[in-house]
Amino acid sequence: MKRTFLLKTMLLLCALVAGSSSVWAQSDYSAVYSSNVELSGGSSCKVKISGTEYDGTKLGTSGNGGSCTFSAPKNTKYIHIHVAAWKSKSPTFSYKIGTGTAVDLSISSDDGISGNSPFTFSGTPSSTNYYKVITLANALESATTITLTSTSERVVIWGVNTEALSNDPSSNAAFGNTTPEITYPATKTYSQVPTTAAGY
Repeated sequence: MKRTFLLKTMLLLCALVAGSSSVWAQSDYSAVYSSNVELSGGSSCKVKISGTEYDGTKLGTSGNGGSCTFSAPKNTKYIHIHVAAWKSKSPTFSYKIGTGTAVDLSISSDDGISGNSPFTFSGTPSSTNYYKVITLANALESATTITLTSTSERVVIWGVNTEALSNDPSSNAAFGNTTPEITYPATKTYSQVPTTAAGY
């Protein structure tokens, strides 16, 4: 009976690994205020969030928009951005992938940026008003220029991060055999505990 238990347990684990998803879900960068890419263009600045200063980039001036670019590395699937307009201002903010068509992102005109660098941010950074995630239809096949543009009014950007799909194993498994069988010794009590691969 013990040998049967061990053999069937090993088969179940093999089914888990072989049938597992090949990627992790999108990460949450809503509280990451530093960037993993370097923005070119715009004006370097500081943005103060809850009393702490972070590096940012200001696009445009009062009544005028501006743009900046950065290089998203190969395999990028998600782009995370924090962006805020000046209080009571509603500029159009957009992104463009390579030479593609610009796509608008809605940004809030409430609780935005005020003062001079370091600019003070009064909103909730993790709110969808300010934290945006761009999901690409396909992961980038090569390093690609991303353009961020504000029209008619200035905005401040910070916490720009690119994220690639991961090949790490996932705990979301799809079993080839949906009804595996394990013979347990009757003298023991067992429970199911989900686990992931070591290190994840």
